[in-house]
Amino acid sequence: MPVLPNPFALQPMYSQSAEYRREELLRAIERAINSLTLQELEALYYDMSTKNYINTP
Repeated sequence: MPVLPNPFALQPMYSQSAEYRREELLRAIERAINSLTLQELEALYYDMSTKNYINTP
């Protein structure tokens, strides 16, 4: 019977690539947000707060 690789052995590699992708997405979002006008930021804030993605103060 062939020995199958342990699926948990790949977990650290997957976590590192997932973390890298997360950081990459955060940088892209940050660049996009930095270019928004005040009106666009307010619209984004309203949209995110009504969807409960962020807490309103």
